[in-house]
Amino acid sequence: MLTRGTSKMSKADFAMEVESMGGRFHANNEREQTHMDLTVMKGDMTRAVSLLGDAVSNATLDAAEFELCKETINAEHDAKDKDYRALLLENCHYNSYRDNMMGQPVMGDRDQLQNLKVEDLHNFRAANYFGDNMVVVATGNVDHEAFVDQVN
Repeated sequence: MLTRGTSKMSKADFAMEVESMGGRFHANNEREQTHMDLTVMKGDMTRAVSLLGDAVSNATLDAAEFELCKETINAEHDAKDKDYRALLLENCHYNSYRDNMMGQPVMGDRDQLQNLKVEDLHNFRAANYFGDNMVVVATGNVDHEAFVDQVN
């Protein structure tokens, strides 16, 4: 949802900005973390950090895009049910950590997904996506001082 439009740009504008840098964007949700990575050339590092910051800080999180995401997650649930290895690991986590968040499904409970509203997403982002909960990492041949200035 964080790349589906911000207060400054639409979803298409976000994609075009990444493409104009010759970049590659990837986001993934895992059991304990969410990560986004944007691979760009050294000269575009400042633009990349700014773009990621905009995606996290100013995401519009509109209801229509949220419904599209819910449909995507439903399709992923269907695919997961056919991936026996992933299903086994999910069940092992559940049986090992039943009373802990580690035991809950990575993609959430399929039945609860239908009850989620975009307001729930806003509340979750406000509670969890802020500076003290985030790490920004740059690798490669990076101008360290320029990177630190951009992040601050």
